[in-house]
Amino acid sequence: MRRMTMALACAALMLVGARTDSSAALSGVSVNYIGAGGQIGLVIPDGLYLHHYHGWNYYDYVVDVNLGFHVAAQVKVGFELGKYGTAYYYPSVGVWFGGDHHHYNHVDFFATELQMNLIDLAYSPPLHIPVKPYVGLGGPAILIDIVRSEDPDGYHEHETDVRAAFNLFAGCDFEVSPSLRPFVEMRGSVGDWNIFKLIGGLTFTIR
Repeated sequence: MRRMTMALACAALMLVGARTDSSAALSGVSVNYIGAGGQIGLVIPDGLYLHHYHGWNYYDYVVDVNLGFHVAAQVKVGFELGKYGTAYYYPSVGVWFGGDHHHYNHVDFFATELQMNLIDLAYSPPLHIPVKPYVGLGGPAILIDIVRSEDPDGYHEHETDVRAAFNLFAGCDFEVSPSLRPFVEMRGSVGDWNIFKLIGGLTFTIR
C-alpha cells in the first residue's frame, strides 16, 4: 500500500511537471502580424484536358499553355517559436491566365484560373540573418478554371470547373525593414493541372 501511494504521488508530480512545461512552451509562442502585400509572376501549366464541340464534330485537346502570368494578394501572420524558428499562416488569393493555339485544327484556347489558397502554412528555421528562407504546404486550395476556345469559323465555347488542389512552395523573405519584406518564391500545385509558378512579391505592414 505504501509503495502504491508513493507511485501515485510520483505520477501526480510528473503530470504537474508536464503541465507546467507545456504551459511554459505555449506561453513562449508569440503571434506577430507580418503584413499584407501583392505578388506577380510567371506560370508554367501542364496537363489540362479539354473537350471541344463544333456542330456534330467532337474534339479532345490537351491544352499546353506555354507560359502564363500570375497576380495575387497575400497576408502573412507569424508564430514565433523561440529557438525552433517561425511558423507562418500565409493565405492568398490570386489569378493566372494564358493562351494556346492548337495547330492541327487551328483552335485558340484562353485559360484563366482563380486560386484561393486559404490554408497555406509555412516554416522558417531560426536563422538570425536578414534573409529568411521558408518552406510550406497548403491545401486543399479552391480553384475555379475558365477555359474559352474559338475556332476559325468563329465558334466559341466556354468551360468552367471548380476543384481542389494541394500546394508545395519554398522561398525567401528579405527583411529590408521591420515593415517591408520583398520575397521570391517557387510554388507548385498538384491537381488536374500540374502548375509551376515563379513569383516575386512584396509584404508590407499596415497597422
